[in-house]
Amino acid sequence: MKSLSNVFSRSSGQRQERDEDRGKFLHVLLVDDRAADRALVIRALRGEFSELQVTQATDPAQFAEALAGGGFDLAITDYRLHWTDGLAVLRAAKARWPDCPVIMFTDTHAEHVAVEAMKAGLEDYVLRTPKHYVRLADAVHIVLERARQRQAVKEADTRYQSLFERIPVGIYRSTSAGQFLEANPALVQMLGYPDKDSLLAANLSDLYVNTEAGLHWQTFLESEGLARKVEVPLRRRDGLTFWAQCSARAVRGNRGEILYYEGSVVDISDRKLAEEALRESENRLRSIVENEPECVKVVAPDGTLLEMNSAGLAMIEAESAEAVVGQSVYPLVAPEHQEAFRNLTESVCRGNKGTLEFEVVGLKGTRRWVETHAVPFGNGSTEKFSLLGISRDVTDRRRAEEALRRSEASYRSLVEGAPYGIYRSTADGKFQSVNPALVHMLGFDSEEELLTLDMSTDVYQDASERAHLLEVFRERFEGVEVQWKRKDGTPITVRLSGRAVCAEPGDSSYFEGIAENVTEQRVLEHQLRLAQKMEAVGQLAGGIAHDFNNLLGVIIGYSEILTDRLDTASPLRNHAEEIKKAGNRAATLTRQLLAFSRQQVLQPRVIDLNSVVADLEKMLRRLISEDVELVTVFEPALGQVKADPGQIEQVLMNLAVNARDAMPHGGKLIIETLNTEVDQAYARRRPLVRPGRYVVVAMSDTGVGMDAKTQTHIFEPFFTTKEQGKGTGLGLATVYGIVKQSGGFIWVYSELGKGTTFKIYLPRIDEAVEAAGRDQDEPEVARGSETILLVEDADSLRELTREFLQSSGYIVLDAADSTTAMQLSKQHKGPIHLLLTDVVMPGLSGRQLAERLTNLRTGMKVIYMSGYTDDAIVHHGVLERGTVLIQKPFTRVALTQKVREVLGVPEVHQ
Repeated sequence: MKSLSNVFSRSSGQRQERDEDRGKFLHVLLVDDRAADRALVIRALRGEFSELQVTQATDPAQFAEALAGGGFDLAITDYRLHWTDGLAVLRAAKARWPDCPVIMFTDTHAEHVAVEAMKAGLEDYVLRTPKHYVRLADAVHIVLERARQRQAVKEADTRYQSLFERIPVGIYRSTSAGQFLEANPALVQMLGYPDKDSLLAANLSDLYVNTEAGLHWQTFLESEGLARKVEVPLRRRDGLTFWAQCSARAVRGNRGEILYYEGSVVDISDRKLAEEALRESENRLRSIVENEPECVKVVAPDGTLLEMNSAGLAMIEAESAEAVVGQSVYPLVAPEHQEAFRNLTESVCRGNKGTLEFEVVGLKGTRRWVETHAVPFGNGSTEKFSLLGISRDVTDRRRAEEALRRSEASYRSLVEGAPYGIYRSTADGKFQSVNPALVHMLGFDSEEELLTLDMSTDVYQDASERAHLLEVFRERFEGVEVQWKRKDGTPITVRLSGRAVCAEPGDSSYFEGIAENVTEQRVLEHQLRLAQKMEAVGQLAGGIAHDFNNLLGVIIGYSEILTDRLDTASPLRNHAEEIKKAGNRAATLTRQLLAFSRQQVLQPRVIDLNSVVADLEKMLRRLISEDVELVTVFEPALGQVKADPGQIEQVLMNLAVNARDAMPHGGKLIIETLNTEVDQAYARRRPLVRPGRYVVVAMSDTGVGMDAKTQTHIFEPFFTTKEQGKGTGLGLATVYGIVKQSGGFIWVYSELGKGTTFKIYLPRIDEAVEAAGRDQDEPEVARGSETILLVEDADSLRELTREFLQSSGYIVLDAADSTTAMQLSKQHKGPIHLLLTDVVMPGLSGRQLAERLTNLRTGMKVIYMSGYTDDAIVHHGVLERGTVLIQKPFTRVALTQKVREVLGVPEVHQ
C-alpha cells in the first residue's frame, strides 16, 4: 500500500523524538464496540502520527463496509465484541487484505487465544494496561516496520521473479546430485525442452556432451564451491549441441553441507561461431600473407620492423623472422633511398597512403628494386599508426624498362644516324616524324620544314604516284621505286619500303617508311650495264677480228705474191695492189676492233705523259683546223705511267679528231695533265674503278656537246653521230679499249651547246722513264734453211704461210691440228728448229702443244700466231716473258723477220 512507503521504522526498545514523526500519515481500521476504548486508542495513536485517519467499525455492517473499501495501513481489533470475536475479525481482514497487518488490543489473558491469533496471521497481541497507549504505539511502529520490510521483500521477490522469468540467461537451481530444482524459461528454451516441468525432470549430467567433462565440473564445484565462465559444449534435448558459458556456486548449510547448486548458462554459440569465423579469417589471412608472393610487412613509426612474411624474408635474404623483426628497417634500404623511405613512413604513420619505388639491400648484399604500396595500420589514433606495406620485386621490370630506354635510345640513335630516310606519315600524307637523313635527302634545313609538307604535292613529282602506290600496296610495300623531288626541285629516284600501322582498333592508320635515295645507284647501274655491254661487244669484236685476220692474212698474202710476180706494166698488178690496199685497210679496222676489245698486244714502257703530249702537239695542230685554238696545260711534277706510247698517241689523236669535228665553226681545245687520287667514296660511285693514285689527261672542247642518250653509246663500235661516210664509228671505241687495256678508265662529261670533256685516268707508278728504241731500217725478207713445224687449223692461211716459209728456204712440216703435229714430231727423224703454231685451235691450244713438244725436243724454239690476244700467252695485253707472238694478218717480210729473229743468225746463207 502506498501509505506504507511513508512510514519510517523505529528499532525495538528505542524511541525517537515525537517531532521526527510529525507529518506522517496512518490510516487505521479500528474494530471495537466500546466507545471509551476506541477513544483511548485514537488518543494514543494521534500522539504518534500527525496525520491519522481512523475508520471505526462497531458492528458487522460497518466492518463489512470497511473491508469492502480497504486502503488501510493497519487494523486494530478488540478480542471481545458483542457481535463477534477478534479471531473472526482477523480472519476476515486477512482473507480480504492479506498484506494488511493486524494488532489485537484486548484485556484477555488467554494464551490459547493469542497462539491461535498468531497462527491466523496476527502481527501483535497487546494487552490493555495502565500504560496501554505507550505499548500500543510501540507495537504499531514495530508492526508497520515489519509490514514495510515484508512489502520490500515481496517487491524484491517480484522483481527477482520478473528478472528470473525474463532474463535471456539460463538460470537454474539443482541438487548436489544434479537434479534440477528450478529453471527459468530462458534455460528451458535454450535446452529445447517443451516446458519447465520436463526440464525439471532431467539431470545436469544429461546436458554434457562429454561425460568426463561433466564429472570434472561437479568435482570442481564440490571442492572449490565456485566456477565462473567455464565454456563447455552442451547437448539440447533434440541431440544438437551448442557452446555455453556456465557459472555456478555451491550453496552450503551451517555444517558446510551442500544444500544445492545455483548456476547460469549463456548460449555463446554465436560468439563461438564468430570467434571461429574470426580464427578462420585470421588463419586465412595469415595463410594468405604467408603464401603471398609479395613482401608484406608492418613497420612502426620509428622504423622498427614489427612483422614480415616469408616472401619478404626471402627478399631481404633473412633466414628467419627473428633475424630482422624488432630491428630497424632503414639499414635494409639502399643509402640513396633511405631519406625517401623515411619520408614515406612518416607520412603513412600520420594517416596517409603512399607508394614508392626504391632499392633494398639484402643481408647478403643483393640489391633489388621494389615497389611499395603503404597504408596506415592501427587503432585509428593518428599517433599510433604503423605502416602496412606490400612490396613487389620490380627488379626485372626496372631492368626491362632500362633495357627499353636503352633500346629506345639505341633505336633513336639508329634512326637519327641511319643513312636512309626514315619517316612516319598520316594516311593523308602529312609527315609526323622524320630523321635527319630524310631532311638531308630532300635538301631541307630542318625537320620542322618537312613536318609542314604534303607528301603528294611537295615530295612526289607526280601526286598521283603516291595514291597509286597506296592503292596497289594497301598494307606493306618493299623496294618500290618512286620519283621524289628535293626542295630545289631536283628529281631523285627513291626506293621505298614501309607498312601501314593501326595503333588502336578503330583508329586511322599511319605509315612507317624507309626511303633510300638510289638516284646515284641507278646511274651507276646504268654505267655498269653500259660497261657490261661494252665488254660483251668487245668479246664479239675480238672473235670477229680473229676470223677476219685469218681471212685478211690470206687476202693480203696472196695479193703480195701476185704483186711480186706480175710485171709492173701488167694491168693485173694494179688490181693486185688494190686488193692488198683493201686488205690493209680491213686489217686496220680489225686492229681497231682488237683495241676496243682490249685483245691487242701492247708494248708498254714507263713514259712521261707530258712528253707524249708535247711531242704530239705539232701533229695535233696540223690535224685540227686553224680556227680551233689548242691550249696545253701541264702538271709540273706529273707522275709516270706504264703504257704503250704508240697506243696513247692514238688515243689522243682520236679524241682530238672528235673534238675538231664537234667544233665546225672553231673553238678551243684544251689538253691538261694532272695528278689525282681516287678514294673509296669516288670508287663506290663508279663501277669498275679502283681507288688509288692516277695521272689524268683531260681533253676539253667548246663544241656542240652531247645529250645523255648519245653519251650512253659513244664507246660502242660503229656508233657515230657523223654523216654517212664521214667516220667508221671506231675512234672512241678504240680509245675506250686502249685505256681499259692499259689499266685505266675514261670519264666523259658533256652538255648540249656547252662542249665535252674526256678525262683519261692511268695508274701512276714510281719508276724511272724508259728510253724509246731506235727506228729500224726498212726490213727485207729473211731467209734460212731450218726445219719448221707449222700448225694452223685454217687451211688457206696454213698453205699461204707454208709458201712464205718454203720460198724463203725453210723446210716446212705442216699440220691442221695438235694431234697431227704430235705425230709429225714423232715421225720426223731430224731436228725441228722451230714450232710456228696458232694459239687458238680445236683440241690442244697452241700453248699446250708447245709445252708438250718442247719437253720432247729440247732446244726447239716457239713462235705463236694469233688474230687476238689470249690469256694462254698474255696478261692484260702484255706477253709473258720469253713468249714470241706474231699477230695476224702478217706479211711475208714480217713473218720471215720474226722467224729469223727467233732462230738467230743462220749458219748457211743462201
